Amino acid sequence: MWPSIRSFLAIPDHLTGKNVNIAVIDGIFPHHPDIASNKRRDTYLVRTSDSQALPELLAADQGPWDRGHHGLMSAAAAAGSGELSEGEYAGAAPEAHLFLLEAGPFHTPKDLEEKIGGALLWLKANWRQYRIRGAVLTVSASRDTGLLPWQADPIRRLCEELAGEGLLLVSACGNTHELISNAPAAAPSVLSVGGVIIPKDGKAEHALPYPNSRGVTFENKWTPEILAPAANIVLPTPFQSRKEFLNHFTASSDSLPWGYARTEGTSFAAPMILGAAACIWEARPNWSSRQVRSALLATSRSSLPIWNELQAGRC
Repeated sequence: MWPSIRSFLAIPDHLTGKNVNIAVIDGIFPHHPDIASNKRRDTYLVRTSDSQALPELLAADQGPWDRGHHGLMSAAAAAGSGELSEGEYAGAAPEAHLFLLEAGPFHTPKDLEEKIGGALLWLKANWRQYRIRGAVLTVSASRDTGLLPWQADPIRRLCEELAGEGLLLVSACGNTHELISNAPAAAPSVLSVGGVIIPKDGKAEHALPYPNSRGVTFENKWTPEILAPAANIVLPTPFQSRKEFLNHFTASSDSLPWGYARTEGTSFAAPMILGAAACIWEARPNWSSRQVRSALLATSRSSLPIWNELQAGRC
């Protein structure tokens, strides 16, 4: 059996993100039990493209969950309940209150920029009211790479405004090792997350570097700043048929609970870091976002020689 997120990150059993509010920004979120179960926490859906967007308590349904797989996996990596695996494959902070900021489908680069921008504007107007401590973005840039100043990109400008107000922002570096990380990970104040590959034995010293984006931005910021699992991650995977399950590149041979499979991408590494932050806030509720960010970086496992190319430690 492949290790769970919490076991691989060695998160103490008593820290689950309880009573900490975090936000995940993505396109669409299904009503899947792993992210919509309200047995141990509350999950709210916010359709940020609506003119009067308000958090609505999200109730799980029986599926089929045929849309929003990326949003499901991102949210589950941060704070999935592990409902369909009896808690075994929970996310990093399974009792954190989730605010799922649903920006809507992305059809064009302009569409993505406008909708993610809208989600960030909702966050800017509402994060204090709903006591949201941190948020994660897993989308790629639509405009440029980190080779240009952050002021040139409206998404990074909004990220800097939010970080300046005191919100912790976390972002995936991207999965293309030929490129410097793009927005929003390239924003100076956003915590950029790269990845390692989980080995089957679950031992960190055997983890290989994931081929994610890396490099120095215009502002001389190295990305990634911290690492989390980005391959061989077990997350809820809503197969639509037995045939789809059997055609999956790993699920049919992994002996995982039905509805789970291995996947990869820094889109799922970054939410784990937000979940880890929620666990820190549970233990230190009065800490600022800067203190939590500093704690994450200071306690990350020193880079192993095989991770040297990423120049970062693992959470």
